[in-house]
Amino acid sequence: MFGYDPLTDELISCREAGLAFSAGDILHVLAKDDHHWWQARHWTPDTASEALQLAGLIPSPELLEWKTSCSTIERAKRRHSVKIGSTYDTCLLFYFTLQVS
Repeated sequence: MFGYDPLTDELISCREAGLAFSAGDILHVLAKDDHHWWQARHWTPDTASEALQLAGLIPSPELLEWKTSCSTIERAKRRHSVKIGSTYDTCLLFYFTLQVS
């Protein structure tokens, strides 16, 4: 459903420990001890070659959901930013509906 590149992820503490994957890859999850980072390796039909695959860290679905929510909020903030001089200030926009009777 999605790909992951640990080299571009700011949340992983050790990027070299991350496991990159692409949409459609099949992963064998080895451990879910941490709520945010799971251990996994690429799955292959051949058990012997799967055992040779290095395990790495992948973000849990919970962490991915949180990251998606945060990026949505950040995009909304940038959309409503106003440039003042050389700095950007985030404005809170309030919409009022005036009803004239």
